[in-house]
Amino acid sequence: MASQPFAQMAAIAALAAIAALAASPALVGPAEADVSTLTANATSYAAGEAMLLSGTGTQPREPLQLRFETPAGRVDDCVVVTYCGTTRIKDDRTFEYPAILVDDAFPADGTYKIRAHGGSQSEANAKMLLVSKAGGTVSVLGGELDIRSISRQTANALSELSFTARVEGSGSGVTFSLKSPVPDGMRITPAGVFTWTPIPSEVQTRPYRVTIVASGLGQTAEEAVEITVRARQTSSGDGVKTVTTGSKTMYRLNESITFTGTVMGSFGTQQVRLEIHSPSSASVPSSIREVEHAPLSGTSFTMPAINVASTFTVDGEYTIKTYMDQQAATDALVSYITRAGNSVTFGGPRFALADVPRQETVAGSRVAFVIPVTDPSFQNLDYSLTAKPSGA
Repeated sequence: MASQPFAQMAAIAALAAIAALAASPALVGPAEADVSTLTANATSYAAGEAMLLSGTGTQPREPLQLRFETPAGRVDDCVVVTYCGTTRIKDDRTFEYPAILVDDAFPADGTYKIRAHGGSQSEANAKMLLVSKAGGTVSVLGGELDIRSISRQTANALSELSFTARVEGSGSGVTFSLKSPVPDGMRITPAGVFTWTPIPSEVQTRPYRVTIVASGLGQTAEEAVEITVRARQTSSGDGVKTVTTGSKTMYRLNESITFTGTVMGSFGTQQVRLEIHSPSSASVPSSIREVEHAPLSGTSFTMPAINVASTFTVDGEYTIKTYMDQQAATDALVSYITRAGNSVTFGGPRFALADVPRQETVAGSRVAFVIPVTDPSFQNLDYSLTAKPSGA
């Protein structure tokens, strides 16, 4: 049971609160006190000293309750609660508890939880302060365990994402973990260092929602983090630079073709993708006929052999698009193979200028536009200009 002086203080505090409440204007409807802060006037106390607790709330002049939860198995017949009293009200939204003798409130060694909440508020929503008793010293450990907000993260495939989770306060005695399930390779250290290197297959339009858990001092806290994984970003000009079939460019239907090539840039373990698109006509659009992948060996690659007869089934021009697995198809190196009768011929990339819309200007004004080539693999080009009136 609580000591006699402590019980007397609780009774006095309750009477003071009742008197204050009677003198205050009547509350309309159910009061829902939201205790936003709970602090002590010191960080440590010696035997015989008094602790002053104060804080703030949102409900004006509402009596609040103070509740002590003792270490498990370290109490008398009260079992859980050794002290529960009503505060006196300092002003409209600031409260201050009567002085508490630490010898009375914390009789045994261990960690205590002090909760403050309104009489009409659920104890689950109370503000909490952790206090530790060791020998003759009482130490204030801090408030509720709370993970600092972590902003939305963006990761590139094959690149490591790293950030550090932290809690409010010192974080002493707190360890971090991830709430399962999580993607393979996603980790967080006990100190809160998060790392993840997503693979290309983990690229998706919706963000991953990952829950970080902090544990310590008898508490747990969670923080949800959204992580968007996007395709690997490359520098302008990086990607497949050359594609060839070697010294041979014409093949019979009973043969196989092996495409080889080189890349520019750093792509880690990313693979090279080769697409073969069928010929198109006015009635039949082009479609992907074959897809092959090959790993990089340094800056070069060799595709699996492709059977000519089963891949190039009709006469016409087939488009070959080769690009890195995490690049957009618009970054592909484009080359061509034409089937005519019983043979196919590899034509390689084709150089041409892209169509430019009709331009208009007025006399004395400057007109400017860019003329790109149809295949981005052609680099460092020299342009010249010949101008003549339309119809000349």
